[in-house]
Amino acid sequence: NDNFLVEYKYNYTNDSLNKSNKKGEEMVMRINEKGFVFLPKNDFKNDTLKGNINDLMVDGKIIMKDIFAKYGKTDNNIRMFFLKDKKIYLIQTNVALTMIDFEDVVPNISWKLLKEEKELNGYKVKKATTNLFGRNWEAWYTEDIPVSYGPYKFNGLPGLILDIKDSEDFFHFEFISFAKSKSSIPKAFDSGRVKMTRIEFMDYIKKYKENPLIVLGESNSVVRDDETFFKRKKALLELNNNSIERGIQFNLK
Repeated sequence: NDNFLVEYKYNYTNDSLNKSNKKGEEMVMRINEKGFVFLPKNDFKNDTLKGNINDLMVDGKIIMKDIFAKYGKTDNNIRMFFLKDKKIYLIQTNVALTMIDFEDVVPNISWKLLKEEKELNGYKVKKATTNLFGRNWEAWYTEDIPVSYGPYKFNGLPGLILDIKDSEDFFHFEFISFAKSKSSIPKAFDSGRVKMTRIEFMDYIKKYKENPLIVLGESNSVVRDDETFFKRKKALLELNNNSIERGIQFNLK
């Protein structure tokens, strides 16, 4: 029975010119017999809450504000479903207020398996390297967990990837835990979403960065004092210029 939950700490640098400004968020991979779902831990918790709803009842009421206080919001707005039989990813994300779905291909990664070994959180791990998305990556995987997945789109090693980072140390997934899981499997959101191709999604990001007002709906919609809003938003977006795959971002607010 392939029901597992893997937790990672994702450390990342949004601005390639300001390396010291690192951010971090916990991510989970919920593996099941159909594949897996990869998403932020806070999103996963909010999703599985429905199962533990009684814990949140206060005088018979549930107050959303308290739930958010308890679980926080997410910075990386991604729900990535790997569908084993179709060999594709369904990715759900937002660009500001626009909720977007697109399908993506599974990269065929050519790994170099090295002899180096060490121990990581009680697991014996081996080293592998690859070049992917225009970056060099160093991964540590364990054959103790014979699952050929890893965080995000990293896959194809003879065991679960516990740790992976790029050579510039912009992006680093660190292993937290692995366990059998009975938690519910997050489902795809289905209402109010815009279907795009990967190319359309990249194009939309580019347009949004050039003109952050496009996500407010009609091109003629007016934001109060939109000149100031526009300048401030554009300046912020310019600092958010770095991502694992160039041109694809999941944290555009």
